Amino acid sequence: MSAPIDAASGFRYGNPTKLFGGPYAFSMPARMFDVTADGQRFLMIKDAPTEASGQMSASLVFVLNWSEELLQRLASK
Repeated sequence: MSAPIDAASGFRYGNPTKLFGGPYAFSMPARMFDVTADGQRFLMIKDAPTEASGQMSASLVFVLNWSEELLQRLASK
């Protein structure tokens, strides 16, 4: 949710608006999102239904040595 804030004359907030539609992964106490350094984007884990059951599934892909792979791919072009 997002809401405009007026702190010039005390603390007032406006009507909240929904920022994102889900379903997104949620786990306590871990935070399942992050914000970019410039504050302009969010990174979140979004659940995706499986094709067969329609239930949520989760997968995580780790890419190791990605910079070396990138250099190899650039060199082959």
